[in-house]
Amino acid sequence: MIQLSDHDINETKKQLAKAETPEKRRMILMNVLGYAPFVSRRKILKAGDPSIHIELYESAPDHPVIVFIPGIGTYAEMYCEFLYKLSTWGFNVAGVDLRGHGYSEGERGVYTVDQVTADMNQVVTVLSKRFSGPVGFFGCSIGAPLAMACAENDPRIRALLCHTLFLSEYPPDLFTFYGWNSLRMARLFVPDFKIDFRSFIDVNALIRGNAFADFIDYDDLIVWEYSIGTLADIYSWRTSLLTRAHDFKAAIITGEDDEVIQVGYMRHIMEKMKHPFDFICITNARHMIPFLNVRETVHAARDWFIAAFREKD
Repeated sequence: MIQLSDHDINETKKQLAKAETPEKRRMILMNVLGYAPFVSRRKILKAGDPSIHIELYESAPDHPVIVFIPGIGTYAEMYCEFLYKLSTWGFNVAGVDLRGHGYSEGERGVYTVDQVTADMNQVVTVLSKRFSGPVGFFGCSIGAPLAMACAENDPRIRALLCHTLFLSEYPPDLFTFYGWNSLRMARLFVPDFKIDFRSFIDVNALIRGNAFADFIDYDDLIVWEYSIGTLADIYSWRTSLLTRAHDFKAAIITGEDDEVIQVGYMRHIMEKMKHPFDFICITNARHMIPFLNVRETVHAARDWFIAAFREKD
């Protein structure tokens, strides 16, 4: 993890403020965060219409493929260290920008779960032409239920790893229950109205301890605002895993001290599902494990995917 002095942080902020274009700001960010060596290893692919951006870290044509769906507001390039280091263990790792996110086309902060599953189907098709190994999905935070929806609808997906997981059928608490219901009601009247997700997620607290926290306001690619229609669709989506098992391996991975979704809640929904899930808990870790606990998360994901693919062979 990059550690910067107060002087370096202030000097970098001055450079970012003076940068004339988003491209120059990105170059400064990539260098100061230490991301440049990782992103230099990627290949860029495109899939579907609207064009979906794929950041590919290749291993070998016959090795397994892991498709990574980022968390809310973010995009694949932000996870480049995690994606690259996971690929070094014999995986072809593809980080994907959701439509309307990162470098992908589409209106910012607007999508439905059905659109995501259709887009990811196209992504898997593109990758399957390039690689012959089995396919797994890794959904990060809000990307977890999206990855679950993809696995339910695409039989080519053989393994599903969810970084934290919530189910709309079981809100974590009363406050969340009323919040999700309010979104569903508002969707009937103002589906296109956009909400800044920082109004319900303390982003600064989540990324505390990562150098990116000091420069997040200078990142032109982060999506801060989501339409009510999009949020309502995510928090209304129903999984079939509650009622039947599917033909893929599944697991939840989380930090022991996750601030967003409590460990007890995730164990509770696992008990409710007909589809079996493994449970991986990283000790002394908070929510942002792909940023703050890269080594531990890479090793845990590596071990689980190897075992999952072996069992499905």
